[in-house]
Amino acid sequence: MALSFDGSDDSLTHSGAIFSGATDDYNFSLSAWVKPAERHAGSIIGADAGSGNAGRFQLFSTGSGRFSLRRSAGYIYSGDQYANDNTDWFHVLGTLQYGTRALYVNGVSVATQTSDISLDPTAGTTFYIGSDHSGSFWNGVIAEAAAYSVYLPAGDIASLAAGFSPALVRPDKLIGYWPLGGGHFPATVNPIGSTSLSVNSSPSAADHPRIIYPTLPLAIMAASQSRVASIMLQHNQYAGGVI
Repeated sequence: MALSFDGSDDSLTHSGAIFSGATDDYNFSLSAWVKPAERHAGSIIGADAGSGNAGRFQLFSTGSGRFSLRRSAGYIYSGDQYANDNTDWFHVLGTLQYGTRALYVNGVSVATQTSDISLDPTAGTTFYIGSDHSGSFWNGVIAEAAAYSVYLPAGDIASLAAGFSPALVRPDKLIGYWPLGGGHFPATVNPIGSTSLSVNSSPSAADHPRIIYPTLPLAIMAASQSRVASIMLQHNQYAGGVI
């Protein structure tokens, strides 16, 4: 099951910076599957300091139904709009480094920007799913949220958009991975580290998108300290495969 956010007060948060890097030397990516309930201004996943823009970066949607990638005070956004009565899942991903930013929807690049933008990842001292510090709440479903410490190339992004779990796509660069209920994981568990999330209000369970997870034999064969093994061992009821 995924999580449905009501657009009013539902969110998940983690207190503390999970990203690192210098203001002119950073590389990271944000990824999630989303099913917006309507066109609205709402935040999907990201971080900020609660004030100012130095550590503000996030994926969100605009009031006109365009997906967007924020970096500091500005943003880039998709040209296409999702329907106001949407029932479709979208894979949305933003990847950022000092000189380049790119936004992908369903594995396709929809907006890019090439300019030097100073951004302080360590200033993003609160991490959010479903909201941000200004109360821009998401209205719809979110699943398979992930944060990476790498500027993901197009091939990896295509794999995520094809339904492969983040556990199978550059797991060595995962900062955090929150299935939000997929594959038997409790909704707030980050199976690769300590950044589990606090629940604000009460997002409800919803149908999960079809995702390809690592199978149990793969986890057994993986080295004991690998990210795949860690993910697989987090829940002893996990059966693997596609759901």
